[in-house]
Amino acid sequence: FLSSSSLVLLLLLLLLGLDSGINEVYLWHGSSPAKVKEVAYSGFTQAFFVKGRGDFGPGAYFTEDAAHADEFSEDDKDGYYKGYYAMMLCRVVLGKPQYVDAPDFQAHTCVGQGREFDSTVGKVSASSGYRFRQFMVATRAQVYPEYAIIYERLHRDHRER
Repeated sequence: FLSSSSLVLLLLLLLLGLDSGINEVYLWHGSSPAKVKEVAYSGFTQAFFVKGRGDFGPGAYFTEDAAHADEFSEDDKDGYYKGYYAMMLCRVVLGKPQYVDAPDFQAHTCVGQGREFDSTVGKVSASSGYRFRQFMVATRAQVYPEYAIIYERLHRDHRER
């Protein structure tokens, strides 16, 4: 475990390497251990892109809130990582984003090569009612999965696995 001062130092070191000229940011992507291993071997492929079910249409989705990324994380049902969850901390190039205040299933039509915007940043509500920002990009070239975190969920009275 990292102390809060160590965590702040680590975050500052990470932020120093981002390219603000292309609007590069660190964002979380909820996943599973099996999918994280797939990314290690094949990169962030189109298989990780939502095919129309997302709040802004087809694309790869990210959040700046790790707790929200955890809502999208899945556990492996068997094997070495049975009962463990995963998320990735990715470098994401937002370029010129379009901003929306609510889900817009047609937002993707303005995003991508040769279009007005490079990404979508929009406000959505979680099942808890909390509002957060979600980020969507159109191409795998905009995503570099830099860190994978595999974890188990612990509760006061039990473990989830």
